[in-house]
Amino acid sequence: MNTTKKIAVVLAVMMVAAAMAAPTAMGADTGNAAYSATVREGQDTSVSVTSAAFGDILRGSTHTISPSFNLTNNGDWDASVDAKFLNHTGAVGSGHGMTNGTEALVIPAANFSLTVTGCAEGKTAMNDNGGDAEICSELNHGAGAKDVAAELVVPDNQAADTYTGTIRLTFSNTASY
Repeated sequence: MNTTKKIAVVLAVMMVAAAMAAPTAMGADTGNAAYSATVREGQDTSVSVTSAAFGDILRGSTHTISPSFNLTNNGDWDASVDAKFLNHTGAVGSGHGMTNGTEALVIPAANFSLTVTGCAEGKTAMNDNGGDAEICSELNHGAGAKDVAAELVVPDNQAADTYTGTIRLTFSNTASY
């Protein structure tokens, strides 16, 4: 190996060593970053049905079941609660509510409302188009059971028949993180 090549190799090794040491020499922080996290379980909700049968109702009448069911959140975060009818007539997105056995007749979803005791929303009617309706924005954790009243208004011209309906409740965490 000639002298020129030896000097080039030595200079190259010195440049790599200098580049690796540069951050320390330039005053970069070499301390530690300590991280921590608290894992929460979120909301832990339950539904306890008390009564779901309105019984016989005359056309043009209103009937309330209070309480119809109870909501409880035993988790460590608050939850919000949405409700919607699963029953519908015709195409999805049309005529949601309480239907007769053939789903040819419907008591519109807007004629059915839920009221959660202690929630700011008050009485909330269901959406005729099958969309979610927020019935409680703060189902507080550890607050105990909240009663939910169900109200049904039968239209004046409703056909005489037996009507049933299923409502889906959806729970979501409301904690900010």
